[in-house]
Amino acid sequence: MRLLRAAGLIKDRRDRKWVHYSLSRGDDSPYAARMLLNLRGWLNEDPVIAKDRGRAAMARAIGPLAICERNMTLPGRKSRTPKR
Repeated sequence: MRLLRAAGLIKDRRDRKWVHYSLSRGDDSPYAARMLLNLRGWLNEDPVIAKDRGRAAMARAIGPLAICERNMTLPGRKSRTPKR
C-alpha cells in the first residue's frame, strides 16, 4: 500500500485504528492520472467488482465494528474459519 500511495495511485484516511484506502484522483502525476482513468474504466465493466460494490454497501450499513465483534461473514464470501 505504501508503494501505491507513493506512486499517487491511492490515498488513505485514518479513523482511530482503521485505515480506509481509496483510489486517488491522480492530481500529483500525469502518469498516475492516466493509469487511474484506465483503471476506473476497467473496474466499471467488471462483474466481480459490481458484486463487491454491493457487499461494500452492506458492510458500510452494518459498520466495521459490528462485523468484527460478531465475526460476521458477508454474503458471497466464504468463511475463513478453519473446518474441524
